[in-house]
Amino acid sequence: MKQYTLFLLFLCLSLLMGCYEKIENTRPRIRGLSAFQNQSLTRNIDACCLTYSFANYTSRLPILTQEVLLEQGIIGWAFNMGNFAFSKGKTGEKTDLTIQFVSPEMVEFKIDTVRRGWIASPVESLGLVHRKDDGTYILYLNQAHDWTENRLGAILFHQLGVVLGLPVSDDPRSIMYPYMVDLPVPIIDIKSGYKIDSLYNSINCDSWQEIGKIPFQPSSNHSYQTFSTYEKAFVIINGSEMWEFSPLAIPQWSSKTPPNFKGIPFTIFGVNNKAYAITTPNTNQHEWWEYDLTSDTWNRLNTPLPFFSSQPLISHSVNDKGYVLYTDQGRINIWEFSPTTKNWVSKKSYPVLPNTSLQQNLLATHTQKLLLVLPLDNEVIRYDPTTNNWIQDPPFPGFKNKDIPSILLSTKFRTYAYTPSHQMWEYALQWTALAPPSFSPSSVLFGLSLKCRGYLITNDGRQWYYRP
Repeated sequence: MKQYTLFLLFLCLSLLMGCYEKIENTRPRIRGLSAFQNQSLTRNIDACCLTYSFANYTSRLPILTQEVLLEQGIIGWAFNMGNFAFSKGKTGEKTDLTIQFVSPEMVEFKIDTVRRGWIASPVESLGLVHRKDDGTYILYLNQAHDWTENRLGAILFHQLGVVLGLPVSDDPRSIMYPYMVDLPVPIIDIKSGYKIDSLYNSINCDSWQEIGKIPFQPSSNHSYQTFSTYEKAFVIINGSEMWEFSPLAIPQWSSKTPPNFKGIPFTIFGVNNKAYAITTPNTNQHEWWEYDLTSDTWNRLNTPLPFFSSQPLISHSVNDKGYVLYTDQGRINIWEFSPTTKNWVSKKSYPVLPNTSLQQNLLATHTQKLLLVLPLDNEVIRYDPTTNNWIQDPPFPGFKNKDIPSILLSTKFRTYAYTPSHQMWEYALQWTALAPPSFSPSSVLFGLSLKCRGYLITNDGRQWYYRP
């Protein structure tokens, strides 16, 4: 009897172990999203902005996809963290946050046992945030993991919350839940939202400040063309004088080589470490020029452009690509330029009134999309390069009384419009009235939009910045 009982016990144990192994091999592993080493983030950030960069990339996804996923995570937090923002830094330079894919042992951390019923589920560590002695942060990600777009997007969204100082959540629906679950769209739960408010909405950022005078002679009779790339902005005056503005440099302004097409109408956009100007030297031809920021040189490009328009051209850049827009027979035509291949691709057009004319000062970027104000059509629209679609946004409040913006500034995933009637409006998927600056809108010569601040230059030579 004892032998029979022992045999049954042995058989049961064998079956249990066999079942355990079978279940463990077939059941999806629960993935641990994060751990945080060292102290939390200091909130007193003067620029109200943190820079970020990739040290390397996973080979399982295209590089552009990884950068877009991080930008989407940043946008997800942008509308929930008040005055704070992230700004892309240059590769190879020191940034506040670095994303780096490393071997699995570098992201291992002690984590609670996760059980499903009686069976313990294995946990795979995916990421770890480390605060260095110099105050910067490294986000280590598991290089060996089989990354997909959904998984990488989820962990980047989660880890940005960790860096921002948010605690983990016990709500499986929350983006701050410490395990990856099969939810289509994680949310920023109420608890995390309140925490963000308490940490960042108290930062004193909403202000206009004068920061000195420009080094060149201002005049309301001059023409000013501007473009920006990374954390630098440029202004070309009358096509014959050019200056670079770098907020972190001393001095901030430096003279550069002007272009060779003085007096010819042109539009210009900056992308990567170059700028591209398109001129109209005669009634049936465009020329285009490339400016190299590193060598401070201009070169005319001989490849013919695939488009021509007698209507004004306007341009901007989004996600390391340039875009040129113009109207033709009641439609907005848009062309996308890749600086890597030097190729132009025609994109989806948009219907407008026959007399609609595009204005450079009414074109901006917003949440990685082009934002365009159309006064004649009473429309505000955005072009999404990712989906190649146009989005109709809430109309600008000034349309009701013909108070059309004199200038648009874009910074921190928000757009700011300053109107002739001394009204200042902020757009973050809805329009909100703000306290206007002390100077008159008629005194503004031009504006500069950078990731963390917006700048306006007035006709008395003074330079102002707005830190949203």
